[in-house]
Amino acid sequence: MADPNTQVSLSVAVVQPVGQLARPVSVLALIFRFRVQIETLLNKVATMKLAGAEIIFQETVDELPPENPSAPTKMTTGPDGFLTFETLKALMQNSGLLDKGESVKSMLQFFQTAKRRTWLMFFG
Repeated sequence: MADPNTQVSLSVAVVQPVGQLARPVSVLALIFRFRVQIETLLNKVATMKLAGAEIIFQETVDELPPENPSAPTKMTTGPDGFLTFETLKALMQNSGLLDKGESVKSMLQFFQTAKRRTWLMFFG
């Protein structure tokens, strides 16, 4: 007959690693299950600070600003398939979002992927 202490220690040796893996495996399973929602949420992150744990998301827009029909903008794309610098500048100028007398002074592209480009515009 087998020693009861040996059976208990063998059971503990099998159960303990499984118990230690349960939490990481469940977190990975949740990440995998909600990967689309997590990706959508991460695409909306505007600011992130790791030490202070501050995350700011871009605000969603319920209504579009009023169109300015008096100044239609010709959409021009470059060889890479993205709108040109001049088109982006003209779109902002004609958007109706700027205060009277304001204009786009300069632009800086600070992020680029194969599907997205992000610009910072300076007004004055």
